[in-house]
Amino acid sequence: MQDQSGLVSFVIFIMLCCCLLWLRPFLSGWRKLAKKYQSSQQPYGKAFHWQSGYIGLMAYNREINIRLTREGMFVSVVFLHSLGHPTLFIPWTEIHIGREEWYFWRYTVTIEIGHPPIVTMKLPKKIFDQREVTIKKADS
Repeated sequence: MQDQSGLVSFVIFIMLCCCLLWLRPFLSGWRKLAKKYQSSQQPYGKAFHWQSGYIGLMAYNREINIRLTREGMFVSVVFLHSLGHPTLFIPWTEIHIGREEWYFWRYTVTIEIGHPPIVTMKLPKKIFDQREVTIKKADS
């Protein structure tokens, strides 16, 4: 009987994890972004893998992959957590860079996506420091 209760607990735990992974894009605003910015294009450009940040109120700890191009920014979630998170391509014209701040031992930049803003993201500042370099290299 004890073996069965352990198995039932394990199954419930797995189901709970799957439900949370499925709900996450709704709670963060990723689904709203996907309605406007979903991309089937293969991401290219300067890569920043396994980044941490906030999308809406949801924390993504070492789960975000970002690629910068001359035209905009690809944003995706690492494979194991990508359920319900299609790859996004957000043009620079849709990104409004806000304040910089020191947040948990690193500099971050808060950005608003869309006109009017759909979602707020907080991402590492080093990504936006490379934005100008990426655009200049593309122009050369």
